[in-house]
Amino acid sequence: MKNEPLATILLAEDDDGHARLLERGLEAAGVRNPLIRFRTGMEAWNYIFGKSDPCIEPGRPYLLLLDIRLPLMSGIDLLRRVRGDLRYRYIPTAMLTTTDDPKEIQRCRDLGCDNFFIKPIDAARLAALFGLPRARKMKGPRKIPGSA
Repeated sequence: MKNEPLATILLAEDDDGHARLLERGLEAAGVRNPLIRFRTGMEAWNYIFGKSDPCIEPGRPYLLLLDIRLPLMSGIDLLRRVRGDLRYRYIPTAMLTTTDDPKEIQRCRDLGCDNFFIKPIDAARLAALFGLPRARKMKGPRKIPGSA
């Protein structure tokens, strides 16, 4: 049986603290997917649309996490571009924000985001919603069959 590659998480988050909290939360939840972080919307756009090296690999699975308020290009503008391109419109995408403004949430949903998370993000919930594989946690010492 062929192993499917793990989806690479593309995180566009300009705040170092929020990014680190999410990374730690994913680790604590047992998520083992590779993660690439971008500090601006333009960095993420360049990666996704093949304008940087390295860049997105066609056929590889991705999960896009976008802070709504990013420098140089907002997460909303990036979402609009991704959803407007036939090659990338089906990348699962979640918007990240510190606000629960219903208008902003609806705007993201209208543009096609798959989910919306208010910071700080519950990484275990994010992993469950997007079906991210999680490493099994061992309980207690491991007993080897046939040993005393």
